[in-house]
Amino acid sequence: MDYFLNIPNDTKQSGLVDAYGRIGYEPNKKISAALDIHNFLLAAKSKLNPIEINKELGTELDFIMDYKPTPIIHLQIGYSVLFATKNMELIKGGNADDFNTWAYIMLKISPSILLKELKNN
Repeated sequence: MDYFLNIPNDTKQSGLVDAYGRIGYEPNKKISAALDIHNFLLAAKSKLNPIEINKELGTELDFIMDYKPTPIIHLQIGYSVLFATKNMELIKGGNADDFNTWAYIMLKISPSILLKELKNN
């Protein structure tokens, strides 16, 4: 979801820890799915006078599904949701109770015609 693009500014100079894991499943060579789990924490406690902010910022879940019907066609669908804490609200603004979500569909076509011509020369 790209919540943290400029780490010093986006964390009020406290740094960021992104503890994450991935669970994947590939029933065959054409289909795969993965679930990424991110736990965002400040690297150090932050102090916004007069409030000291706890390190826990929130948890993000990213679901990605890939379908490759042919070697040159790749369809990807993704969905992300962020469960922010009140600490995230203090650091980044906004409302931690709002539903933060994002989804996308990507179609990638990669013909290999040019690669074959380059190999022959």
